[in-house]
Amino acid sequence: SIPLKFRIPIPGTPFGDRERLTKDEILRIVAIYRYINPTAYIRMAAGRKYFEDGGEILFRAGANATLTGDMLTSTGNNTDEDRAMLEHLGYHLKPKANRISTE
Repeated sequence: SIPLKFRIPIPGTPFGDRERLTKDEILRIVAIYRYINPTAYIRMAAGRKYFEDGGEILFRAGANATLTGDMLTSTGNNTDEDRAMLEHLGYHLKPKANRISTE
């Protein structure tokens, strides 16, 4: 598994004022990683929020795994929406795990 994390600038953090990569740059990076690692899981770890479609285009560019939900310093993609997107793209997903209630 190769996690790709595209930095999300957060004001007040050490690199919060730096420019982020463009969408085209991110897509090229994903495609290059897929090309040089044809059997690896290319796992999207951060940066899908830059894309209007929730990052669907990243999976078309070569990503085939993801981290979903809220992250340590920012909100992530909605897990149910991610499942629907991946099923739409033809991925076969494991059934949702039952969550243990803490109430």
